Amino acid sequence: MRGHWTSVHGRPGEPGVDWRHRPLQTFFRGNLLKYFTTWDVPTGGASLGAESETSGFSSVSRQSSIPTQLSDFGSNTEALSPTYYGSDYSIKLDAVDSILLDHYTTATSLTLATDDDTARLWQTSVPEIAKHHDFLLHAILACSAFHLLNLAEAKTVSLPQRDLSIKARGHLDLAMPLFRAAIANVNEDNCHAVLIFMHLLVVYSFASEKPVAELFPVAPNDAGAVPSWLYFLRTGCSTLCTVWHSLTSGPVGALALQWDIPVVVKQEDDVMHNDVRRRRQAVFASVVPAITSSEAWSAEQNQLYYDAADQLDIAFASISANRAPLTTWDALRIWPMCISDSFLAMLCDQHPGAMILLAHYCLLLKASEGKSWYFDGRAASLLGRILQSLDVKWYPYIKGPVNQLIGRA
Repeated sequence: MRGHWTSVHGRPGEPGVDWRHRPLQTFFRGNLLKYFTTWDVPTGGASLGAESETSGFSSVSRQSSIPTQLSDFGSNTEALSPTYYGSDYSIKLDAVDSILLDHYTTATSLTLATDDDTARLWQTSVPEIAKHHDFLLHAILACSAFHLLNLAEAKTVSLPQRDLSIKARGHLDLAMPLFRAAIANVNEDNCHAVLIFMHLLVVYSFASEKPVAELFPVAPNDAGAVPSWLYFLRTGCSTLCTVWHSLTSGPVGALALQWDIPVVVKQEDDVMHNDVRRRRQAVFASVVPAITSSEAWSAEQNQLYYDAADQLDIAFASISANRAPLTTWDALRIWPMCISDSFLAMLCDQHPGAMILLAHYCLLLKASEGKSWYFDGRAASLLGRILQSLDVKWYPYIKGPVNQLIGRA
């Protein structure tokens, strides 16, 4: 119907207004592929209202009709002739891709937003920019597929999970060579698409892994490298620094400004908060063994630890003083972006001081949960991995995070 309305009437048409969904069935494949309608269903069917995904954002949206069943989701659609989703996209999309793009516009886009400005950005501006940059369109489809996969795993919809995962990974495989070519020559024409793509890569890197996968390398079998999501965040600003003014003043300005917000600790007059901060600083300071101890750390390790502890204390104080709701983006930016590569190397080596600080950082992660389908559940999971790798003699220093996140001393 979208193909018909686009080619004959010059617009995609509105589901439920210009046309309505009907179940289709076929007994044939290949050149003999024919469809016939079966039973009737209410127009609403099994749908995911965009309102349930927006956290109250007022961005204009229409309801997304998500089929509860896609018969033979992967293999059957390969026999379909490619169709265009709108005349402005250069990539030919099959039937499943059209569903993914529609789902992104009506649902996934709003789950990436943190306020009304970013809701409009993700829902309206990003698809428009993707019309001119194929790598971004592939990333949109990949994230939409993983969002649907998340809904299928939660039993919100009934869709073949394996085929959704294959679709998502296939689109990212197509996107990466195009993206590498774009970042090799970042300019004012492609910088907006590059910034959005980097953000979606962070979402993808979380969505493509289960919560038990590492946010940071803390277990013996973890690779000794910077996690992909953190690499994308830390390199993003430096890659785009020459066009930063165009980004902040352009259609993705609200997103660019989120990367650029400094961590500021306001003057705190609340005695209770000041007391909490002093106790936290005392715990961090007590971790370091005496220089006369047989377990004393090197001078370099001491300095790296103290620097990271100061940054983590500032992060806690900033959140406390500003009293604003903590978003997933805030939690990922406010401490990980500040710590040094040398401190990350200490984490890879399972240095106890680094892992103790990371355990306390889990409290910030937990405060940001409940707002994103691709991130929730990771704070307790990460803390559990830390407990498995950390010697029990260090447990007293992480008693607070363990009690709050796991519920045992």
